[in-house]
Amino acid sequence: MKILIPIDGSNSALMTLYWASGFLNPNTTQIYLLYVIPAVPITSEIPMMNTEYDTTDAKSYLAQAQDIMKKAGFTVKEAQYLIGDPGKTICQYAEETGINQTIIGSHGYGPVSELLYGSVSKYVFKHAKHPVVLLNNSNPPSIAISHPEAVTLAEVE
Repeated sequence: MKILIPIDGSNSALMTLYWASGFLNPNTTQIYLLYVIPAVPITSEIPMMNTEYDTTDAKSYLAQAQDIMKKAGFTVKEAQYLIGDPGKTICQYAEETGINQTIIGSHGYGPVSELLYGSVSKYVFKHAKHPVVLLNNSNPPSIAISHPEAVTLAEVE
């Protein structure tokens, strides 16, 4: 089974990694880690010239996530960063890669923050064509599952 875990370096993403490592079977699961850098470039003094993106955080967070999953006994099939709109990029990557299920954390921001900044996790939950397990790491934590009839949290050999 191919499981995608999008990460962003937040505590919510770390909690999602630990949760997934406790509920999935490492013998039957391939982990795909994805960090999406929002498409807001760091530019030179002349707008739209020498567009570049800082990938330092992405590389660091992906290395940390790989380490967590490998220590839990999982095969990390792919760990990469992409640049784009986070929600759309996650959904597109999942479809192109043949992901069976996405496990994504939510920061649990209130409705005003969501209105201002949007919610990547809710976008993925609504638009992904495969099952999505949404972990809301607020207090108290909660779980929502899209396409629940197709979700497998622990496969038995």
